[in-house]
Formats: sequence, C-alpha cells, structure tokens
Amino acid sequence: MKVMKHALVAAAVVFALLLIVPDTDAQLTTIVNYPDGSASFVVNLGAGLNAFVFLDAPGDFDLFIHTANAVGNFFTVLLDGGILGIAFWLDFRGFVGPNLLFDVWRVTTTGVPFQFVGQILL
Repeated sequence: MKVMKHALVAAAVVFALLLIVPDTDAQLTTIVNYPDGSASFVVNLGAGLNAFVFLDAPGDFDLFIHTANAVGNFFTVLLDGGILGIAFWLDFRGFVGPNLLFDVWRVTTTGVPFQFVGQILL
C-alpha cells in the first residue's frame, strides 16, 4: 500500500510539472524504480532544463543517483573509480566509526534489474 501511495504522489507531481511548464514539449523522459520501492523521474522541460523527482519510500537515509543528460536521457557514469551504471542505489547500512556504510546497487542499462556490486564508506 505504501508503494502505491508513493506511485500516486509521483504521478501527481509529474502531471503537475507537465501542466505548469509553458513549453508544450515537456515530457517524462526516464524513470528508475529502486529495489526498496523508491522511485525517481526526470521530466524534460525543454531548452536543456530537467526536473528531477525522487521519492524515498521508506525514508531511511538511502542515496539515489539517477543520471540524465541535457535532454533527460540516461547516460553512463563511473562511481567510486570503477562502477559503471546509469542509476545507483546506495542502501544505508549504518555507521563504521565516523563514516556512513552503504550497500551499492546499480543498473547498467534500461530494462534490467539492479545488481548488488559491493559496499562503500562515505
């Protein structure tokens, strides 16, 4: 039920963005559904402007990376010197001394599920 609520809120936000943008070319360009039920959306507003919407379903300090170029399409980035992907989910696991510990999940192309790739300290 919580995921469905977040999906409805996300749909309302995207719909509102499409309505308030004066450029009729505004469009939803990319969507990422994260393993914990969170989601991110990119709305291309035209003229190289994009609006990002992130919904952290459980609200548990996770970090989300959703790449987008000037027209709102995915592009591949390198995380932590060697992990390629178009979207990343850093699942907060706790503290190690003063540092934050995250499990790192990634997507390398559209249409495939997230893959666990290791842990990172920030």
